[in-house]
Amino acid sequence: MFAQTVFDIQSLASGGLITTYACTSRCGHCLYASSPERDSAYMDGEVARRACSRIKSLHCNTIHIGGGEPMLNPRSLATILEIAVFEGLRVDYVETNCAWFRDMRSACAVLKELRDSGLQTLLVSISPFHNEDTPLKKSAESCAPAKQPAYLFFHGCLISTMISKNLIRLSHTALENSGSTSALIT
Repeated sequence: MFAQTVFDIQSLASGGLITTYACTSRCGHCLYASSPERDSAYMDGEVARRACSRIKSLHCNTIHIGGGEPMLNPRSLATILEIAVFEGLRVDYVETNCAWFRDMRSACAVLKELRDSGLQTLLVSISPFHNEDTPLKKSAESCAPAKQPAYLFFHGCLISTMISKNLIRLSHTALENSGSTSALIT
């Protein structure tokens, strides 16, 4: 028999919300085994409110939102952003693989709604794993709306890269081709 360990967390430096385990990709490194085969259930407003309230009670003021792919349901994501803001939390970023990006016009509409709900930074995951299912050019183009003067969406569109110097070079090229200069490459 195993003894059960109970963790009593007194404070939290930063929190995160997993909105769904569904994802358009099935990355080998995913800690949550997110994939297209996972249930498409999305965190509802009441669960988000309770989670944000608990995070705030642990003296934490910032969260990030991920998944799976949180952008699979932009309307529900907007609700979660609004709840986080209402609960007094700053959302540092929403992480995405950008499979949702179709074209500039629809991206601007989606991102405007999310900005109006509290989104300030979009973390675009670019890695050899993500790019198996989402082309690099699509990921880079998804940052272009952040540059549009009519929208001025975010503090920035952060592109997270992993592993490969060649991928970073490709990222720079894709960004140049997309016309987006607001992205940060890390």
